[in-house]
Amino acid sequence: MKIIFKKTFITLLGCLILLNMSGITTSVANTVPTKTTTIDRVFEYLGLKYENAIQNFDYGDKNEVFITQRVKSATVLSRCIIKGEKCEVEDYVILGDYGHGESLEVIKENGKTLLWVGNTVNSGDSNKWSTDISLIEYKVNPAKPTGAEVVNVKTITNLEEVTSKISGSAYRSAVAIADGKDRICFRIQIGTSASDTYYAVYKLSDVTKALKASSDNKMSIKDLSSLQLTNFTGLTRPNNSFQGFDITGIGSGNKFLYLYGGAAGDTPTLYKYSYTNGGNAEHINTIKITGSYVGTLEAEGIKVENNPNNSSVETVFLSLNPGLDSSGNQKPIRLYTLFE
Repeated sequence: MKIIFKKTFITLLGCLILLNMSGITTSVANTVPTKTTTIDRVFEYLGLKYENAIQNFDYGDKNEVFITQRVKSATVLSRCIIKGEKCEVEDYVILGDYGHGESLEVIKENGKTLLWVGNTVNSGDSNKWSTDISLIEYKVNPAKPTGAEVVNVKTITNLEEVTSKISGSAYRSAVAIADGKDRICFRIQIGTSASDTYYAVYKLSDVTKALKASSDNKMSIKDLSSLQLTNFTGLTRPNNSFQGFDITGIGSGNKFLYLYGGAAGDTPTLYKYSYTNGGNAEHINTIKITGSYVGTLEAEGIKVENNPNNSSVETVFLSLNPGLDSSGNQKPIRLYTLFE
């Protein structure tokens, strides 16, 4: 038996050497832990001005949630008030030609409500993706027909210039903020291939300061290159679908990025990555949502942040698109949570 084992080992070793000489990779990929989980309802939305899917969301105050919907090439941005298990639209604005509405981050600052959103519609794509990212101020104004207005719009353009490695123009852009950690991440897809997608992280306060100080309402991201902390690429999407992302944390070993994906009929799935300031990213966890109903709905928007009603608990908030009923009306849309 020892002789047979020795011969077999030598034969296998020879095969491995030949494989390496021929350029074929022989390393074994690490297995990513995967778990399935149920999700809990937070509330149901009421009073939506359009029967369109909610693309993204974010809390303002504890009882206040902002949401986005796409109507043709416009982003409909609504402010909702939570009352028990319901969340009802209070006022809204229509952002013409801002695009799909898949980005939304809310910041309360000195009595003002500032939001990061997608802007500048990609008119050449039927999904009307946004190509730029804007910082806007949302103001409640009862004198306006919709009850609100947007002022002080500052836009970051030319997002393909986050790295010199990119050849082409931004086709689909999104943004996410690490809650309470002063980090902002831009996601830039170049052209129609989702495999050609880049992520770039900056210090949020530095980007905001530079943008506000600009005498122009537009600033190329190349002008912020000295503020960049890291950029990376090569992240796989769950279900080959991108339906939202978020980032959390700062410090070595504590920086994470979540990708959320799944079309109708897929299992809504989260991929959790760790990333470094050296430009590396590693897939470390997969979470699949189970349930005879919610486990088949289209993924739409994610936030990973401190629970507004319990700031010590980091929570994953998720949105799903339930689609239309047999009469063609939008089924109830709800916000959900899960715990990792």
